[in-house]
Amino acid sequence: MRNLLGRSRGIRILNVTLIVLVLGAATAAIAAAGRDDTEDRPPATAGVERGVVVSTVSADGNVEPPSDLSLGFETGGEVTDVAVEEGDRITRGQLLARIDDRSARSALSSALESLDSAREQLRDTRAGKTADELDRNRRTLTQSRTAVDRAETDLRNARSSAGTNVATLRRAVRRARVTGEQAQLRASRIRLSNERVEVRENRLRYRRLEALADQLRADLDALREEQRERTNRQTDSAARRARLEAEVGSAQSDLTSASGQTGSASADEAQACSAMPADPGGCADARDDRARAEDDQRDAQRDLDEAEDDLHEARREDVDHTQAVTNLDFQVQQLETRRAAVERDEQTAKGDLDTSRATVRQYVTEVDGDETSLREARRNLGTQRDQLDNGVEQATQQIDQARSGLASADASLRVTEAGNRVDEAGADAAQVASDRANVASAAAAVQDARQALDETELRAPADGVAARVDSKVGEVVGASSPSLGGAGGSSSAAGSSDAEGADAGAGGSATGASSAGSAGAGSGTVIALTQLEGLEVQAGFSETDAARVSPGDTARISVDALPGQEFAAHVVEIDPEETLVDNVVTYDVTFFLDTPQGPLKPGMTATTDVIVEESDEVLAVPKPAVRSPAGSSPTATVVHADGRQEARLLVTGLEGDSSVEVVGGLGEGEQVVVPGAAPPADG
Repeated sequence: MRNLLGRSRGIRILNVTLIVLVLGAATAAIAAAGRDDTEDRPPATAGVERGVVVSTVSADGNVEPPSDLSLGFETGGEVTDVAVEEGDRITRGQLLARIDDRSARSALSSALESLDSAREQLRDTRAGKTADELDRNRRTLTQSRTAVDRAETDLRNARSSAGTNVATLRRAVRRARVTGEQAQLRASRIRLSNERVEVRENRLRYRRLEALADQLRADLDALREEQRERTNRQTDSAARRARLEAEVGSAQSDLTSASGQTGSASADEAQACSAMPADPGGCADARDDRARAEDDQRDAQRDLDEAEDDLHEARREDVDHTQAVTNLDFQVQQLETRRAAVERDEQTAKGDLDTSRATVRQYVTEVDGDETSLREARRNLGTQRDQLDNGVEQATQQIDQARSGLASADASLRVTEAGNRVDEAGADAAQVASDRANVASAAAAVQDARQALDETELRAPADGVAARVDSKVGEVVGASSPSLGGAGGSSSAAGSSDAEGADAGAGGSATGASSAGSAGAGSGTVIALTQLEGLEVQAGFSETDAARVSPGDTARISVDALPGQEFAAHVVEIDPEETLVDNVVTYDVTFFLDTPQGPLKPGMTATTDVIVEESDEVLAVPKPAVRSPAGSSPTATVVHADGRQEARLLVTGLEGDSSVEVVGGLGEGEQVVVPGAAPPADG
């Protein structure tokens, strides 16, 4: 787990030490003045527990395809190892290069000695000191003061030497600037960015037209199927109508024949019944024949009526089918016309997309050419400019090293002075708390020193290919373009501010990422990394938040289109140049996704939550429990088992999003008042 408490190097060490020296007296005074009468109902409380304190910053951005990275060291120095060559395949975390780490190791050794001294002093405070030990403490104090004097002299000498050397180098620099090439490159990048936007718009238009054309084709197929069914029904209806017309003709013939038979039977009846002499049997037979003929005539008339009704219905259906087929023909014609128009638009959109893509390739070539020209122009500034850059970097490094040595020596002196005072006065609770805070401060200094040592190694922030190696062993390189967070690498560290003397180990890797547009001696760029796959997220952070972000910081990514899903990522690059929109300054931060992207697509809107500081396994209380009046040290109110309340002066560490790290003043398991929270219910 990374410990980022050491970022503000040398500041909290002194502040914590000075605060805890007055811890005993201040705690007693506050306790005497802060004991309030308990109310009828006890206040809301929370326990002092060990846990994780996390501080995050957030910003919105977009998912983007992978881009190239220019990598360099956070601090300059002489290159002692280059572990890759151009064209090598690189994996995240792989060692790329190393600079001279002797001064960093020396600073770490000094910080470890101070930590050992602070722990030993804590043990001595608890056990008490003998006369010989007190005398040894006095000698140690003299040595610490001597070390501070020597460190101050080293700092003065470093400043004087740096001023002389830099002034000499600046007088030697009379080279032309590269503003023209920079402006050309910036203009080319703007054209490329605008054309990429055009490609996205054309792609969306083409896909929309492609989907519409597919839909129209499907609709046309369905309409044609319906047209075929209607045509078949029309054919069947025409055949049925022809059959019924034939049946009507046949029925009419049957009716005519039946009518003729009825007339003939009626004549036979009249003849038979009127014959003289009368024949009763023949008359009866004639009547029966006439009756049968009339029945046949009625049956024929009924058959004719039914056939005519069926024929009428068939003719109506035939008209309906004919009208439906006509309507379908018209709809098919209209749909074919619309489909043809959409397909023409689709082809036009595809042509526009191909043209835009070709233009992007052209602009990419132009940008590459402009970058090459810019690199040449920078190289042409000559050896004197390189020497100036290297000289300034070396001078800055020497001054920083001298300052670090002074801060370490001064912290060691203060720890020794505080320890001696405790030893001479005898141990009490305030002195033990002070020594615990000193152990925490020394552990923080160790973390800082280990981080500085980690930053002498350059490691890959993401997978990719080494497109360019701009440094070699023996060269003195400058720092990469300064990141706003003050630390260009990420370091893994595990530590503890436990006053009992728990070990504060550290170890890990540092990665530096810079967006510098060119390479060359003194520019800070060591290796150009081309990412081959994966996705990035780019988000614009405010000035305040960007100052807290560093390459290597872990982050959580969520997207509006995928609610409930989060993706792990880490910071690979912070743009050194601000972006100004509507008088609001932001800095673009690039994240590389660590987990499979799954449904993520370029262009999706994303929200980034960056873990800028984190302390693991530390004592912590809720933020409302800590009161920090202006100009005063933070305090908290402790509730004892008997209900008595006591105000305590605190030594705090990291202030997280919802909790605050407690370095001194409270013990694990104690209860503190949480203003604003609901008190426990009676009974």
